[in-house]
Parts: sequence; structure tokens; C-alpha cells
Amino acid sequence: NLSADSVVGQNFSWHKNDTLFRLANAASISVADSGYYFVVVSDNSCFKKSQQIKVEEHVLPLAELSQDSSYSFCSGNFQLLHAPSVNGYSYQWMLNDSLLVGANDSTFAAYAEGEYSFITSANGCSKSSPNINIELYDLPKTFVQANDSLAFCYGGSGLLQAFNDSSYLYQWFKNDTLLVGADSSSLHVDVAGSYMLKVQNANCTVYDTVQVVFNSNPTPVIAGDSNLVLCA
Repeated sequence: NLSADSVVGQNFSWHKNDTLFRLANAASISVADSGYYFVVVSDNSCFKKSQQIKVEEHVLPLAELSQDSSYSFCSGNFQLLHAPSVNGYSYQWMLNDSLLVGANDSTFAAYAEGEYSFITSANGCSKSSPNINIELYDLPKTFVQANDSLAFCYGGSGLLQAFNDSSYLYQWFKNDTLLVGADSSSLHVDVAGSYMLKVQNANCTVYDTVQVVFNSNPTPVIAGDSNLVLCA
């Protein structure tokens, strides 16, 4: 808006680029085009011309999405979000309409769930992007523990047990080789090696690896002479 001081009884003639733009008894006008504006204020037979005001029209910066508006992935991963990369632009990323401090590049790595957007600014103008929805899937639980220890006695056996969920799919590996039929949450082991468990839920897959060691059994030794004589 352009405004002039107003006194009752005055008339206002607005001009754009030295051409009469509007003749009205209004001390202010709204303009949408660039140019040089001034107003002539008249009161009876007297009039006065104001100084010229330069109005510049800038094109709004780009704030369009160059990717999908929704992403779903497993917790622990991230999605790289992109704003239009243009020289002279400044950027501000938002999460759930809250400013992300320090997120001022044209790209942003989104790890958290929520609604992301960005604001681009250039030449005094700003524009907000549409929202980008990020949804995270929960990982299946995989922690593997033994019935006693991961170090067993030679000749014995041990039980590796993972979190049990009937909706999960399980597969055991030994030294990176699939163990056929080992597809439950537990596994009996009697050989040392590196055991890996692959666990899948409806959306995500995770792995857990344990090292199983079998210790040599101790050799019993009886102290003393090999021949003992007992007196009755």
C-alpha cells in the first residue's frame, strides 16, 4: 500500500510513471505493479506533488517439491529432502510447523517422523512449500542372548534365544551360511562360530550377530605320588 497524509476536504490524484493512475479521495492505494508513483494533493485551488516512490515487483522464489510428498521407511534410516537449489536463495526447513535450527541448506536429511516443509526467500520475498510426510516403521526386536553364557564347555551345547514374536520371521546363519530349517527364535548350538539371526516384521529387517566359543575342558590332576601306601 502507498499512503499520503490525509486532511478532511483534500483530494488525491495518484500517478504512475507520470501518467494519471487513479483519481479518488483516498489517501492510500494498493499497487500490484512496479513503477514510479507519486500523488498530487489538492485543497481548493492549492495543490502539492509528493516525491516519487519506486515500487519493484519481485517474482516469488520457487518452493515446489521435486520429489514425492510422502515417505515411509524403517527407523534408523533417513530420507534426503530437496528444495529447489538456486543461487541467491536462502532456506529454512520446518518440522510440524516448527523451525529446525540450523537447517538452512537446500537439502535436509530427515530421520524423525512428522510433516516437513521449507521456506525459500529471495529479493525480500518468501514462499512456503507443501508438506512432506515422513512415517517411520518400528524395527523388530532382535537381541540374542544365551541360556548361560556365549562361552560353553567343549562337548556340551548351548541355546541362543532371541525375542520371540509370532508375527516375526526368523532365519539363522553360521559363518554367513544359511542354516536350513533354523527358522525359529531360538537355536541350539554345539559348534563354535559366528552366528547371525535375521529377523523380519511386516516392514523392516534387522540382523544380530553373536560369537559362540567352546572352551576346552579342564584336565583333572591328582597331587601326590602315583603310588600311595596306607597304614592300617
